[in-house]
Amino acid sequence: MYTIFAFVLVGSVALGCWLLYYYFRIQQKNLLEDYKRLFDGIPTPMYIYDDQTFYFLAVNDAAIEQYGYTKEEFLQLKLTDTRPPEEIPALLEFHKNLPKKHMDAGRWLHINKQGQRFYVSVYIHYTIFEGRGARQVLVVNVDEKMRADQIVSEKSAEMENMLDSITDGFYALNSRWEVTFINKAAQVALCCKKEDIIGKNLWDYFPGSRDGRFYAEYDRAMTERASVHFEELYAPLGVWGALNVYPTKDGIAVYFVDITDRKKIQEQIYNDGQNLRAIINNNTRPDLVSGPSIQHHHW
Repeated sequence: MYTIFAFVLVGSVALGCWLLYYYFRIQQKNLLEDYKRLFDGIPTPMYIYDDQTFYFLAVNDAAIEQYGYTKEEFLQLKLTDTRPPEEIPALLEFHKNLPKKHMDAGRWLHINKQGQRFYVSVYIHYTIFEGRGARQVLVVNVDEKMRADQIVSEKSAEMENMLDSITDGFYALNSRWEVTFINKAAQVALCCKKEDIIGKNLWDYFPGSRDGRFYAEYDRAMTERASVHFEELYAPLGVWGALNVYPTKDGIAVYFVDITDRKKIQEQIYNDGQNLRAIINNNTRPDLVSGPSIQHHHW
């Protein structure tokens, strides 16, 4: 009786273990299927490649659409097949000391089946896939943004070149009074260098500029978002300027003409005029008037 009971008990335990094992296998299979559905359904391109050979091991639907290959074609390719030739040396160098952790790999130039190039932001995570070391990669297409940024950068460079070419002074300040741009004419007039003043607070760099009307007028343009126009002398340098100050999105822009020579001429004309008046006044004093006396005869 005991033997039968033991046999039944062992059989029950074995059956239970087998059922438990089968249950976990089913659960594992379900999890894998769930993961595969999630991987394939993510709208952002993702792929997994062998960490040693660079061959693709898995790709999702979004990657297939972005790169233009079928799934079968993709799995015959290496990571280097999705890069322009000139990018491959940098890619190989990047992989030499790639850590086994999640990381932002930065922006790269990729190429699709049709030979079209586009910029992407790449995020990499080390994983084990089918028993081998692999990298799971999420690729965000940023081509439109990069192209737009490039256009903005080119336009900004054109604007800077244009402002540098004009003969009058121009500089820009942000809301913290830091110099964000200064052209060549302004550097000459203010006796400063671009590399020294960019990012510096204007009032700290030119302490004497707080005197006179400079600070008051600049502050009015900044706070009231209004254009102001005035003439003022920057005494430490002996420079006169006719200034036009305009509010901008992030601060103010200052356009000025060096009128020091004009002011000197005006001052000379004024002084000459004063001297001439003094001479005339001195020559017309009654005690200095001389000439023949006039006699009156009466009949």
